[in-house]
Amino acid sequence: MSETEVSHLSPKRVFIIGAGMSADCGVPIIRNFLEDRFLSLVNEEDQKKILKFLSDVYLPDNTPNIEEILSEIDNCLIEGSPLKNYSPEELFSLRQVFVNAIIEIIAKTWDKINTDLDIGPIDNPYAAYLCDEEDMGGVIRAKNILNMERELEYYRSLRDGSCKDDGDISSLSSEAQGYVRNYCKFAKIVDPGDTILTFNYDHFLEFALSGVLDRTDIDYGVNYCELSPDVDLACHGPICYRIRPPDWVKYKLHVFRLHGSINWGRCTNCGELFVTYLTPWSGVQKYIEYIKTLPPKEQERYFCCEKFDPKSLIVPPFGKKVERSPYLIEISNAAIEKIAEADELYFLGYSLATSDTKIRDIIHEAKIHRHGKRWNKVVVVHTRIPDVTKNYEEVFGDFIPFNGKVAEYLDSIPDSDKPFHDPPKEIVL
Repeated sequence: MSETEVSHLSPKRVFIIGAGMSADCGVPIIRNFLEDRFLSLVNEEDQKKILKFLSDVYLPDNTPNIEEILSEIDNCLIEGSPLKNYSPEELFSLRQVFVNAIIEIIAKTWDKINTDLDIGPIDNPYAAYLCDEEDMGGVIRAKNILNMERELEYYRSLRDGSCKDDGDISSLSSEAQGYVRNYCKFAKIVDPGDTILTFNYDHFLEFALSGVLDRTDIDYGVNYCELSPDVDLACHGPICYRIRPPDWVKYKLHVFRLHGSINWGRCTNCGELFVTYLTPWSGVQKYIEYIKTLPPKEQERYFCCEKFDPKSLIVPPFGKKVERSPYLIEISNAAIEKIAEADELYFLGYSLATSDTKIRDIIHEAKIHRHGKRWNKVVVVHTRIPDVTKNYEEVFGDFIPFNGKVAEYLDSIPDSDKPFHDPPKEIVL
């Protein structure tokens, strides 16, 4: 069957993933990130800086959510203006503190899920990059690669329904159950050629997808460098340049992260984009510190430029995000193209809030490219359909509502029968 025939028989689907998809996994929705129960997961030094800033700048009963704070800081940095008594230089440092808090909260939530899944007596694959061990050399990296492979095998078994207790996950924590029912199930239904737009900062999607496709099968909408511990031994250096899979590659999945991710980073000197895939940026930071201790000649093969200074790439949905991250222009254009070409749109746990103007602009541009043609199906899955109905009616008019959790809806979708790779060819003797 040709690629044209595959496209003709299979509807072109775009899945838009919102906070509701990860909320069942224990990740706080944006308005809850600064609550004590989540802020307590952040290291004490950063906690103090955050609380002092909130006390100095905002009234106790009128504190914005963490994305609104980041947007306000971003706008001040772009304009070079202070915020209350905080100079642009101080705001730049504080921005990283807030971003680190997001990363730390999500990473610790993932560690809890990891533990609850009871994978076996192995070390956390990020441990060497989050601890204070002096030896950051090949032995630890090789150990981490082995551990990661064993974890991925377990996730594959979860997806196949062969997890512990013969597929019964009732003994798992609610967070781990949410991950299995939402992300592992989602990984089973995606087809080659599908597109996923996500606004979430967590990397749960990549973990779930890792059992059904290789990272080279993912088209992020931009070219990037991969910087990750498990790439080091495979590529004889931790940086592996990835270009977007060309258009003629049939078996690929488009994943567009419109707000960045805890596993994305960008060099503040040359602007190069890095994707660590399965490793939170906080873990890679330890690895970068180790590399910087190597002789200059040795460092050359690791870094993108002489003044290599990567920072995590998390961009809030409000404010002038394009000016801060040119990569998002390219990703947004790719998202417009895929939504315009789509037959079906699925919004999973996303409210389409009026404040997130970027996705509304993307949909508006896609509509222009469709020349008035309506989508065959627009499905909205949300636990509060009455509250979000107006948002969707403003943009689409009619849509198909599903008032319930994402996991409940995913259970109604059959698993994909389309492999991401061609079957091995028969050997004729």
